[in-house]
Amino acid sequence: MKAKLTFKLPEDRYEYDMAVNGSKWYSVAWDMYQYLRGKTKYASDDGHEEYLKAMYECKDELHRIMDENNVDFDL
Repeated sequence: MKAKLTFKLPEDRYEYDMAVNGSKWYSVAWDMYQYLRGKTKYASDDGHEEYLKAMYECKDELHRIMDENNVDFDL
């Protein structure tokens, strides 16, 4: 399977940048997910409860945003 994207530069620069940088944004989201996962999974029992709650809320929000945009980490 082949796909070809064609852009009329410089007019389509925004669209071009969005297409070219998609993998970078995937990496950003993945790194953030791994950060939040680590903070929640390996939290110490004597950790601050509000901090841990905030980490779970951020993780849940990331999942909600991804669901809303029909994306996931499964490639």
